[in-house]
Amino acid sequence: MSSKPIQKIIFGSPGTGKSYMIDKTIIPEDLKINKPENIIKAVFHPEYTHGDFMGKLLPMTQDGQVEYNFYEGHFLKALSQAYKNILSTYDKHENKIEGKEVENVALVIDEINRGNSSAIFGSIFQLLDREEDGWSSYTTSIVSSI
Repeated sequence: MSSKPIQKIIFGSPGTGKSYMIDKTIIPEDLKINKPENIIKAVFHPEYTHGDFMGKLLPMTQDGQVEYNFYEGHFLKALSQAYKNILSTYDKHENKIEGKEVENVALVIDEINRGNSSAIFGSIFQLLDREEDGWSSYTTSIVSSI
């Protein structure tokens, strides 16, 4: 299990086994992920937006009334799952459960080159730049991004 964030870009011609390698090697063997809730997949395309990635309010009509519901984007799904995994290693008295490791979460972005990556990531893009200890050298707030 990795204690530091792993960021990989897998590239190559269509049909060369990139997705297969992610699904059959990187996720189960390198990251030791075997629960589907710990794998979040997104596909970038020209219409994919920052709101799709982070989250956004969407109007919904319910019984003739308009209400706004929050749609959780792929990044926020991965972040909340990682947080749940961290919390699951503590008991109700906030003591670390001995021997219980935090389960990894994978956010897989397919076709990253097809969307406007800088617009989709927004300020979160800075978090991809990591120091040796795995932490970003930049500070950013996801709240300001939503």
